[in-house]
Amino acid sequence: MIPFKKVFLLVLSLGLLLSSSLAQADEPGYLPKGSQPDPTVFLDPPPEFDSVLFAEDLRLHYLTKPLKGGPRWRRATRDAVYQNKLPEYLSDILGVNLTPKNAPKTFKLLNRAAVDLGTANSTIKDRYQRLRPYAFFNLPKGSSCDPREEFLERDHSYPSGHSAVGYGQALIFAGMFPDKQNEFILAGREYGHSRVICGVHWKSDVEAGQVVSGAVITRLYGQPEFQKDLAAAKDELTALVAAKKKKP
Repeated sequence: MIPFKKVFLLVLSLGLLLSSSLAQADEPGYLPKGSQPDPTVFLDPPPEFDSVLFAEDLRLHYLTKPLKGGPRWRRATRDAVYQNKLPEYLSDILGVNLTPKNAPKTFKLLNRAAVDLGTANSTIKDRYQRLRPYAFFNLPKGSSCDPREEFLERDHSYPSGHSAVGYGQALIFAGMFPDKQNEFILAGREYGHSRVICGVHWKSDVEAGQVVSGAVITRLYGQPEFQKDLAAAKDELTALVAAKKKKP
């Protein structure tokens, strides 16, 4: 089993990573215009109200409500808030303090990949205009753990953008460091689950966002520029780890 403390850092930092990427919206993605995967082709519509899948959405929503105010709720709250800093879990796993100054190639890779992940996910949100849980139940303001509720009401629920970006970037890290792939993938899943606990997404939103992630990452690996930046970022991180180990 992976220690809870490490999973906490991994999950928290995926949120930090997401924000670091989205904070630099002028950074172009890797995929040429028109080459993004089309989620309207491979994703089903969100579950109907009378379906078994929506019953599962409701079950998870109610199951997580008792967590409000507790440690997992606070973790979900921190996952929801954007911070413009490098994900702490990379530093934790690799044993080095990563900054834009000492790891610029890594930041570049993550920023650009986030653009493609976010773009693909946003293409389907307006199609279905699914209500988020707190809006569906017409709950009072502040019922979720995300302080951006008014914005989120205009940015529909299906699929989850946090899950698409967070899980997608977790897959990138798993590819760079296969010996740590289980930790990264677990962190990506838990980051998505935070959105359910927070009350801003249904389970099916999170799962759909993760499907979008897989499609985008598959496409990214076919882009020479992405491959070049991926290799450069891995070399950069490997050198930083080696330098750290040499220090007494």
